[in-house]
Amino acid sequence: MSQLLNRSLRAFLVVTTVMVSSSMTADAQELDLIETPRFEEVKTRVLDEVASRKIDNESVKTKVGEIWASPDAIPNSSEIFSRVMETFRVIDPEVDRFVSGCRLSSPAHDIPVPELLDDPRYSDFFRNNLTQFYAVYLVRKKLYDEALPYFDKLDLKYSADPPTALFHQAVAQSELLMKAEGLATIETLTKKTEAVPERYATIAELMKFQLAAIKDESLDEVAQRMKDVKRRLSLGRGGQQTQKKEEEIVTLLDSIIEKIEQSNGSGGGSGSGGNTNQPGGGSQESVVKGTTAPGEVEEKDLKKQAGWGALPETEVTKAKNLLKRDFPENYRRAIEAYFRKSAGRSPE
Repeated sequence: MSQLLNRSLRAFLVVTTVMVSSSMTADAQELDLIETPRFEEVKTRVLDEVASRKIDNESVKTKVGEIWASPDAIPNSSEIFSRVMETFRVIDPEVDRFVSGCRLSSPAHDIPVPELLDDPRYSDFFRNNLTQFYAVYLVRKKLYDEALPYFDKLDLKYSADPPTALFHQAVAQSELLMKAEGLATIETLTKKTEAVPERYATIAELMKFQLAAIKDESLDEVAQRMKDVKRRLSLGRGGQQTQKKEEEIVTLLDSIIEKIEQSNGSGGGSGSGGNTNQPGGGSQESVVKGTTAPGEVEEKDLKKQAGWGALPETEVTKAKNLLKRDFPENYRRAIEAYFRKSAGRSPE
C-alpha cells in the first residue's frame, strides 16, 4: 500500500511539474518581453558600426574609445542611449549637423528635415536609434502628430533605450486622446518591457488613470480636445486639420447639450423644476474611492507634505526634470501630490 502511494505521489509530482513548466513557457511566450540591452551589448553594436565605416582618423577613434570606456557604475538605458548618439555625432558630420539642429528653442516651422533616417546606406541599428532620437525630440517639442509616424517606424529590437521610446510614444498618444493606442502602449511599457526606470513606470500609471477616466462624449473629452487645439494654435498649426478639430469640438458639445436637454425633458426633475444640479455634486464626482482627481490638487497641501515616496534621490531629480521638460502642465501637480502622498505609505 505504501509503495502504491509513493508511486502515485511521484506520478502526481511529475505531471504537476510538466504542467507548471508548460504554463510558465506559455506565459513567457504570451508576454513577448521587450529586452532593454545592457551596456556591453550596445557597446559591441556601436563598435561594429564604427568598424563598418572604415574610419582612419585616429582622433575620431580616440574619442569613440573615451565615450565607451568602462563606467564606474552600471549606466541606465537613457545614459547608454546618450553615448550612442554622441558616438554617431563623432563619426558622422551629417548626424552632428542634424542633431545640432534639433533645438527645443527653435520654432515649430524651423525643425530639421530628417532625410538621412531613410538612407539605405546606414545600418538598421544606426537608423532606428536616430529615428528614436528624432521622435522623442518631436514629442518634447509637443509636435505629437509629427512624432507618431516615426514611432511607428521604430523596430525596438535595434533600440538602445526601448523604455524611453515607449514612454514618449504614450505621451503623444495620450495628448492626442488616442485612448486605445495610449493604453496599449502603456501596457507594453509597464508589463512587457525590461528595466523600465521607476519614474517612467509611475508617470505611465498616472497617464493610464487619466486616459481610462475620460469617457466618450463627456466634458472631460471636450476639455482635452480644446487643450489640443490650443497647443496646435500655439505651434502655428492653424490649418485645415486644426479647423476640423474645432468643428469636432462644436459637434461634440452640441451632442452633450442635446442629451442634457433630453434628460431634463423626460421627467428627470422632481419638485425643483427639473434642476438636477445639486451643490457640491461636481466635487463628489471628481473623487475616486477617496482619492482626489488630478485636477483637484491644492497647492497648500503640496507645500505641507514632503518627499517623493520610495524613489531614490537621483530618480526624484530625474522625474522632476522630466515633468518640467516633457510633461503637460495639468499632470504636474497631480504627480507631485502622488509622490508626496506615497511618502506616508508603508513599504508594503
